[in-house]
Amino acid sequence: MKRKAFTLLICFTLFASLFTLFSCKKKQPAPKPLVLFLGDSIAEAVAGPTPLTERESYGYYGIIGNINEYEYYNRGVSGSTTQNLLRYVQKENDGINMVETLISTADVIHISIIGNDLLNTNHSDLMLAAADGDTAAVLRTKEEAKANIASVIDRIRSLNPDVTLLLQTLYNPAGEDSPLVPYRARVGLASRGYSSADYHRFLGETVRIMNTAFYELLEERSYTAEDGKKVLPFELIDVYGTIENIYATNKTRYDTLFCEDGIHPSNAGHAVIAELIQEKLVELSLAGKNALSRYKEIRTAQLSRLFSGKAPLSSILAAIENATDFGSVTEAYFEGTKGLTPTAELTLNYQGKHFDETLDLRFETLTVMGDDFAALLDEEKSYLTFRPDGSFEASVTLDKITKLAILYAIDQNAPMDLTRDYRLSLLDPYIYNIVPEADPTDILSIVRAFERAYGVTFEMIDFESESAKKAMDTYRDTGRVVLEDSTFLKEEITLRARGQYRLETVTARDDGRTYTAIYLNAGIDKSEPYVRFTYTENERGEKKARMIVDVAETVIEATSKR
Repeated sequence: MKRKAFTLLICFTLFASLFTLFSCKKKQPAPKPLVLFLGDSIAEAVAGPTPLTERESYGYYGIIGNINEYEYYNRGVSGSTTQNLLRYVQKENDGINMVETLISTADVIHISIIGNDLLNTNHSDLMLAAADGDTAAVLRTKEEAKANIASVIDRIRSLNPDVTLLLQTLYNPAGEDSPLVPYRARVGLASRGYSSADYHRFLGETVRIMNTAFYELLEERSYTAEDGKKVLPFELIDVYGTIENIYATNKTRYDTLFCEDGIHPSNAGHAVIAELIQEKLVELSLAGKNALSRYKEIRTAQLSRLFSGKAPLSSILAAIENATDFGSVTEAYFEGTKGLTPTAELTLNYQGKHFDETLDLRFETLTVMGDDFAALLDEEKSYLTFRPDGSFEASVTLDKITKLAILYAIDQNAPMDLTRDYRLSLLDPYIYNIVPEADPTDILSIVRAFERAYGVTFEMIDFESESAKKAMDTYRDTGRVVLEDSTFLKEEITLRARGQYRLETVTARDDGRTYTAIYLNAGIDKSEPYVRFTYTENERGEKKARMIVDVAETVIEATSKR
């Protein structure tokens, strides 16, 4: 029962995260270059950007896409290893996700990968092995990753032989007292006579070995063309070397490049990677002509959006305007906003194409990791609605039997320490990223800030109940979420999301097929929103919205059939 309750909790958490967060014979302009971003959570840019509402302007994919005025798509998947990426690039088209089409028609494909291969091999053991001079395990991991990357390249080249393929090396994020270094590794290194000053060196040794996979593939797969020029299988961007140089010359700045989990790039870290990608695009004559001006515009708009009224901005604006290169803009922005708390709030802009009449859909499929939870929902009270004014509302309510099962599970196992039993502490490093203005010790403050920023309300919790108040007091005092009983739950367990949507016609570049996309809470510069449905209507008049979230293999389908 505990497992079922936990699985349901994951389902609800994922569902909430989905919402965090449309002829004439004139000469048509040349299509914009299409750039596709693939890989892991570094590419996906969900963990790290602060606030998460600014993902499109802080994540390096959004910076590169917007400043060069590309048509761009982010298909990074958090948690992906090289093996996961290989499976991903082998997928067929599915509505507007159209993986195969995007790969086959992209002008540029950028990949961030291999970090999870390292983390999943138990990097604690690998650090201790590096301290003992034993590299056998990391070399095995590297060889496996190398074989997968080679297969990824083969798959991409089979679909698109002429694409410009960019890969980047893995950086070393372990500074002194890095949260990435587990307790066991700390104890083991201390027993060998090493201190926290050595963390960077020993994790760096494993990272350096993993990165040799890229260099070996470059060497093994390069060839000389008939004109005598060397042809590379891909272009390599040395993120590792650049961040190592920052570590050696400016440790204070180095510490700002990663978010609190000690793994993912912060806003400043994404800016460093974006600058390196941009330099490569310039080198390859693929950069937009007005990229620097566009970058200044993005940072200027962010200042107004996030920090207006929190500090005098005139000097920061002047420094950005006077900057002569990418790095100077970055420095002016982050130095000027240092210590300021950004505002995260749902930005609603109802411009765009909408449905002509209200569209009411009922959930038919709600699948997470292969398990379908649609049967656990109250069919009458769970719905997805799109209105002609551009607003949408999604509501998920559990049926009575499911609710009783949850109540029973809580009461039978109470007191339940969710922080301990379900590792809720893993969320702690990301609270600031998601809702920076919230009090991180106050559950209600976090919930209300989340509602303002993402339009999602947790209507299942009675925050005025004694049970909820006690749990919140315990959290403030100890940092642990402990449930004494189930009376904190309301009569109905409901999760509701409200916001805006827009319709867009997405055209596949290979066969000209068109899809209708529904984008939710698009916001500023959201040309590739994280939340997207493929909308279809069949010959019987049945209307369906289908959404796929690759992380956790989530599929949501809502239909008008009932």
